[in-house]
Amino acid sequence: MAQKTTLLGQPVTLVDVPEKMVFALPRRRCGIAISLALVDELTEEELQAVLAHEAAHLGQRHHLIVGLIEGATRPLLWVPLVRAVADAVPHYLEMAADNYASKQAGTPALASALLKLGETPVMAPRAQHVVLHAAGIDRIRHLVSPPSASRGLAPASLILLIVSGLLIVSATIHLPYLQAVIAGCFR
Repeated sequence: MAQKTTLLGQPVTLVDVPEKMVFALPRRRCGIAISLALVDELTEEELQAVLAHEAAHLGQRHHLIVGLIEGATRPLLWVPLVRAVADAVPHYLEMAADNYASKQAGTPALASALLKLGETPVMAPRAQHVVLHAAGIDRIRHLVSPPSASRGLAPASLILLIVSGLLIVSATIHLPYLQAVIAGCFR
């Protein structure tokens, strides 16, 4: 049985099931759905963090991003890089929602709520993919000790150096041919 109500200022659909679960579907479907079992388990601060997390998914339109990624990558999932991108994007969207919720409700409340939700993935009704994977170790690590921006500087610099080198080599090889074509040597 589902009942629409407002919790801590957020419109939600309460679902009377024994499992602890929460997920966000597009607003036209139902918006934020949360089980009564989870509401009973969480403190007010944890509940605020969970609702802020799900509101971030809706506000930042993560369902559209996931839909675009799935549509664009499905025919090419046999390519390892494409499969890696398709697998990584949902995790980054979870972290983006975590960042928003952490700013709204605090890191301790969000980390505690994620631990209470546990490791079990929650399936949306009639969905083919996991809607929320609550407490992945990377998410908790990211919340408690976010990586510094300088950590990615060395790999980005190396990639820029390699790409620059490839462009220089390519220009060196192709420039004489381009000059010959422009001068009319190849007719």
